[in-house]
Amino acid sequence: MLVVPVTGKGLYQERLEYLRGVGMDVDVTVIEEGAPSIESFYDAAMSVPDTLKRIEEAEKKGYEAVVIDCWCDPGLEAAREKVDIPVIGPGQASMLTAMALGGRFSILGVTKNVVSHYWYNIHAYGLGHRAASVRIVDVPVLELHKHKQKVLQQLVDEGVKAIEEDGASVLIIGCTGLAFLRNDLERKLRDKGYQVPIIDSILTALNFAQMLVRSGLKQSRVEYMKPPTKTTSRSC
Repeated sequence: MLVVPVTGKGLYQERLEYLRGVGMDVDVTVIEEGAPSIESFYDAAMSVPDTLKRIEEAEKKGYEAVVIDCWCDPGLEAAREKVDIPVIGPGQASMLTAMALGGRFSILGVTKNVVSHYWYNIHAYGLGHRAASVRIVDVPVLELHKHKQKVLQQLVDEGVKAIEEDGASVLIIGCTGLAFLRNDLERKLRDKGYQVPIIDSILTALNFAQMLVRSGLKQSRVEYMKPPTKTTSRSC
């Protein structure tokens, strides 16, 4: 199950069409309460409650794994505590994959507001020593499809800077909403003489989830202990 942690029914069909186009058949659910897009810690916090609810529902319905459709991985740690199926975040999965493909990686993300969240996750996952940089296109998530060519050119420009100036040998598309531009970005960079892996974080996360399921693996209960059951009380 792919859980989209932002509101908007249009994203449901968009994700299905993109993923089916690359040969990935998954079910998708979109939250109804939260932020329209995630570009800050606040947006992420607003979207976590319904995201967790959808993840719990997926487990009850018999799904074998869940992927959270946002590079910032909102609710990832909490979900791993609550459910007994693997829960994968595209941010973490893409960075772990990058480490297998090159020395240092750079993230190509969206808007200045979310840069601090990128770096927070990088260091929370203990990967600061492998991160070359975070570079942005500075186009709001909800406007990415309106300015496809502009966004693509900015990705190319920032990708070249990440390689030449920051020392990156792997590039990560730091927004699942940008995944549809991966092939174009790879082609344009190759035309400029740069042959570097470009990671589509959502496809990587889905394949990562499949690998865990097929390997019979899930999160550790030593690390992710079940939340204690509590009863609510009303104070006077």
